[in-house]
Amino acid sequence: MKRKTFYLLIIFTLFFITRLNSQDFNEDGKPLVSFKSPYKTIFVHIQYLHKEFYNPKISAKSFNPEKNELDSAVKLAINLKKIFDGKGIIIDMASISRDSNYVDSITGLARYTPLSQLPDIYLEKVGNKWFYSQHTIKIIPLLYNEMYPYEISGLVDRLPEYFQISFVYLAIWQWAGLIILIFLSFLIYIVFDKIIIYFLFKFWNRFVKREIVSSSLKRLSHPLGFLFILTLFAKFLPILSLPLKFSYFFNLIFAFAIPLIITYIIYRITDYVSEFFAKIADKTPSKLDDKIVPLVRKFLKVVVVIFGALYVLKNIGIDITPLLAGVSIGSLAVALAAQETLKNMFGSLTLFSDRVFELGDWIIAEDVDGRVEQVGIRSTKVRSFNDSIITVPNGKLADMNINNMGKRKYRRFATNLSVTYDTSISKIEEFIEGIRTIVNNHEKTRKDYLRVYLNNLGDSAIMILFDIFFEVEDYDEELKAKHEILSSIMNLASQLSVDFAFPTQTLHLEKGKSWVGSEKSEDSKSKHLHEDV
Repeated sequence: MKRKTFYLLIIFTLFFITRLNSQDFNEDGKPLVSFKSPYKTIFVHIQYLHKEFYNPKISAKSFNPEKNELDSAVKLAINLKKIFDGKGIIIDMASISRDSNYVDSITGLARYTPLSQLPDIYLEKVGNKWFYSQHTIKIIPLLYNEMYPYEISGLVDRLPEYFQISFVYLAIWQWAGLIILIFLSFLIYIVFDKIIIYFLFKFWNRFVKREIVSSSLKRLSHPLGFLFILTLFAKFLPILSLPLKFSYFFNLIFAFAIPLIITYIIYRITDYVSEFFAKIADKTPSKLDDKIVPLVRKFLKVVVVIFGALYVLKNIGIDITPLLAGVSIGSLAVALAAQETLKNMFGSLTLFSDRVFELGDWIIAEDVDGRVEQVGIRSTKVRSFNDSIITVPNGKLADMNINNMGKRKYRRFATNLSVTYDTSISKIEEFIEGIRTIVNNHEKTRKDYLRVYLNNLGDSAIMILFDIFFEVEDYDEELKAKHEILSSIMNLASQLSVDFAFPTQTLHLEKGKSWVGSEKSEDSKSKHLHEDV
C-alpha cells in the first residue's frame, strides 16, 4: 500500500511539473507571448532567441514597443543575450518572480532586477505589462562594447565554409581562435615574466635586501604572469562567441582563479612590506619595534586570507551574507568567552603603539619591579632583581601607572652629609667647595645641576645637602659612579680633618650644687641615608 502511494505521488509530481511548464507554451509548442510578469517577459526574450524558436522580432517585444523602434529593439535583445552568454550567465527561470504586482523592497517601485551580477539590467512595470527599463536600454550598448571591443562577425562570415563545420561542440574557426589566444597568452606570459619582473626587481631592490628580493620575487613572478594572461584571456574570450555552457565553464574558472591569484599576490606582498619595515626597525635604537614587525606580518597575512576567501566565494556566486552573519554571531560568542584574551591583545597593541617601554628597561608598576625581558601578544615577562620571572597580562599592564626607570637620561642621588658640631665654619665651607670640585671633575655627573649646601642644624650634627645627577646608561654604571664619588668625599673629609657625626646623647646628673656630666655614646651604627631615584 505504501509503495503504491509512493508511485502515485511521483506520477502526480511529474504531471504537475509538466503541466506547470506547459503553461508557458501554446498548443503548437511555441512559447507564449505575454508580459504580465517579470518571468513572462524574460521568458519571451530568452526563448525566442534560442535556435529552436528563433524569432528576434518577438524577443524584441520585451523592450517596450511603444517607445522603441523594432530594428533598434531587435538589436538590443540580441546584444543583451550576447552579454548574458559572454559572461556565462545561465538564467535560472525558476528563481524569476511570477508576481505581476511585484514591488522592489528597497526602492518601493514596481521594478525587478533578475541578476545580481548586472544590477543595471532591470524591468519596470508599464500599465499592466513588464518591459526592460529605459535605463537598461541605455546601458546595453556600453556593456556590449566593453565585452566585445572587437567585432569579428563580418570576418567570420567571409571565412571558407569548412571553418563553419562543427567539431566537438565548437566550429573550426572557434577552435582555431582558442589555439591562437592560448599561444599569444603564452608568449605574453614569457615577456611579462622576463622583462616586467626585471623592472620590479630594480624597484624593490631599493627598499629590501637583494637576497630577499631575489627569492621572494621568483615566487611572485609566476602568479603575476598567470594573473595577466588570465585577465587577457577573460577579456578576449567573448569575441569567439562560444556556446553558453563553454562560456559558463570558462567564466567560472576566471571567477575562481583571478581573485585567488590576487589574494596570493597580496599575501606575498606582505613579506615585502614587512621586510621594508624590518629594515627601518633595524636602524632605530628601540628593540621593541623589532618585535612588532613579525606580529604585524602575521596579522596582515591572516586578514588577507580571510578577505581573500570571502572575495573568492562572492566572485563565484556564493551568497556570503549568511556566512558573514554567522561569523558575526560566532565572533560575538567568542568575544564574550575570550574577553580577557582580547583585552590582553589590545593591551599589547597599546604598549607597542605608545612605546611605554623597551626590552631591557627597568620598570616599576605596582608590585612589578624589574627589567623587561619579553613582550608577547598576551603577556609581558619581567625579570625581578631576585632573578625571578614576573608574568603580567598586557591588559592589566596597560592600565597600570608605569614608572620607566630605563627612560631616564639622568639618575638622581640625594642625601645629607652629617658633620660634628665642633667643625668650624671655615672647614665646612672648604669641605663643601671640595665636594663641588669632586662632582665637577667626575665624567659621569651632570654639571648644570649641582646642589651642595649647608642645609640644616640637626640634634647631633650639622647637615650638608648633597643632591646631584649621574649621566649613565644603566644601574651598574650608576653604582660605580656613586662609589667613586663617595670614596672621594671620604678622602676629602680625612684630609680636612672633618668628622662625620653619628647620634649621641649627653646626661647631666645633679649632685648637691655641682654638676657631673657624663656622656654615653650609643652603639655606632652606619646610617646610609642615600636615596636611589
